[in-house]
Amino acid sequence: MIASRRLAAKLARTKLDWSRLVTLDWILGAPHTPIREQVADLFLAVGTTPPEPVVESYWSRLIGEMIALGEEPVSIVPSDIAEELVRIAGVAIVPYSFEWTLSPIALFMRSEGPYSAAQNLFAEKLRQICAQTYADTSG
Repeated sequence: MIASRRLAAKLARTKLDWSRLVTLDWILGAPHTPIREQVADLFLAVGTTPPEPVVESYWSRLIGEMIALGEEPVSIVPSDIAEELVRIAGVAIVPYSFEWTLSPIALFMRSEGPYSAAQNLFAEKLRQICAQTYADTSG
């Protein structure tokens, strides 16, 4: 979780409070994306309604800059992105421990094509590998 330095320091002094977290100004990716689903799952797992974002964005730099300038904005991003945003945007990492992982591979494609043959082949091979991996681990 990332927040402004001031808010991160304030949150770090208290125990993880899900009802407080849901009231903050969340900046999240679009619905039905892996990270958005993980954030929702975190809240649902503790019996709290997931937060509604005030802003939706995929651009990590924008997320970092909005958080650094605001009083209440927060976001949950992968740790490598959080560390980069500390460096380039001046945010701080809130030292809460969430037990979650994103899938190691995600493919984002615009809904409106056209796609090159290489893009289509990559997407198809990735789907095949993921389907095979899932079949191997679930059966």
